[in-house]
This record gives sequence, C-alpha cells and structure tokens, in this order.
Amino acid sequence: MVRITEIIIPCFNEEKRIVKTIGKLKKLRPGYRVLFIDDGSTDLTTNVIIKEIDGCENMRLITLKKNQGKWGAVRAGALNVVGDICILSDADLSVDLPNIYFITDFFLLSMILNKDYVVVGNRFSGWNKMPFKRWFFSRAFNLCVRIAGVDSVDSQSPCKCWRNSKRMYDIFASMKERGFAGDVEFLKRCKLGNVPVVYLDVRYDYLDGSTVNIKKHAPKMFAALWRINKNVKPN
Repeated sequence: MVRITEIIIPCFNEEKRIVKTIGKLKKLRPGYRVLFIDDGSTDLTTNVIIKEIDGCENMRLITLKKNQGKWGAVRAGALNVVGDICILSDADLSVDLPNIYFITDFFLLSMILNKDYVVVGNRFSGWNKMPFKRWFFSRAFNLCVRIAGVDSVDSQSPCKCWRNSKRMYDIFASMKERGFAGDVEFLKRCKLGNVPVVYLDVRYDYLDGSTVNIKKHAPKMFAALWRINKNVKPN
C-alpha cells in the first residue's frame, strides 16, 4: 500500500521567501503532497503561492481570511489534510528535504505497529547553529516547558510528524492556543492522550527573515504556557 505524506506549511507574509521554498518542493519525490496555509497575510503571499503552484497537482493552498497565529494555521491544516502521514514545516524549509525524508521514512517503518505517535526533529543535536539570543530563548523556554510537566527535548521545533488518524484529528480539534506556544499544548495533549513522542536529531539551517520576534513574542509565549498548564488537564 502506497502511503501519502502531506507537508503542512503555515505562511504569514512570506512573499519574499516562499518562491525559493516552492522551487525546492517541486523536486519532492513521489508520494508527497504539500498543503500551504496562508494565515491572513497582508502582503502578496497568497498571489505568489497561487502563481507558483499552478500546474502542480501535489500542491494546494488554504487561505484564512484573518490572521489566526501560527498554530491557528497549523490546526487548520491538520484538520484538512488528505495524506496518510502529516509533517509540519516552516515556510523557509529550515529543516530541509533530506531531513524531512529521514523523519517520514522512520515514521513509515514504524507504522507497522499501527499506533499513533509523534516524531519531532531535534534542532539541538550539537552541529546546528543559530544566533545566541534565539538559542538561549529556545533552551530557556524548553526548560520551563519541562518544569510545567511536558517532557520535551525541543518543544518549538518546526518539524513534527504524525499519522492522519481520528485520534490525532481530535487532538488538533481540541486545541485552544493559536500562537507560537501551540507546540506546547500539542505536546501536552499528546502526553495526556498517551501518544508517545520520539525525538530524532536533524540538521537545522537558521535563516534570516523569521516572523518570530523574541522581544514581542516571549511574554505572550510564557503567558500561554501558564494558561496551558492551568487549563489543559486530564479528562
């Protein structure tokens, strides 16, 4: 049986970077599809994607009228996938195609167990580099996530893979957080739902142009972490 993998890519004001990304995605090996979610962009992201994927039968676009936040877009994508396996990626493909293949191949081999689990690409394996400020915030936030009870190695990794099942659909449908801290709620709901999370080391290429602004988003993410710890409880 041929398994179809669908790459979910949330986008917000990515008109300057998305053309290069789509160029790389046009070289995807067979069995892969791409679902772009334009999260209410105020630039020409939607128009650029429509133009660049014209004629690509394995690529499609969902456009949200209003900006929902990264995990609002991820949730919209997860609830509308058609593939058997889903993998999340940033719009700049900071985790490149060979590493996406590595994760999905591992996932495919393990699907013989016919059980739900999540594979996360770990960016902090030792050989990856990113600006110190970004690295320090990521590690500090992940430490707080662990203190809050979520056993995470890299909670904010842009690369997460799961099976398109009713169980995983229900997890995404139940999610409340829409911003960058949605990763934490997702991982916590997986833990509460007894969905194992496996971390695999991947190559991560930090690229300028990220929509994450530490000064702006850090307070919101820590506030969201408090909400998640307070509100996401066992049934």
